[in-house]
Amino acid sequence: MSYTIRRAKGADEKNFIKFKNGNRKEDNVELTKIVKSKCSEFGYSFVPEKYQEQQIKQLERSCN
Repeated sequence: MSYTIRRAKGADEKNFIKFKNGNRKEDNVELTKIVKSKCSEFGYSFVPEKYQEQQIKQLERSCN
């Protein structure tokens, strides 16, 4: 069986996303949630879904 590996740049323009026959090669998936935030001009930020309230508060303190 042969595979075609293709690469595309991720949103950060540094890391490549690899595909094998049309399917993403890496299985790393990190879900996010939207929280109210003073750090964003829109009033909301994306944070990892696994973040606890304490971690979100710490982020808020760091953006002031």
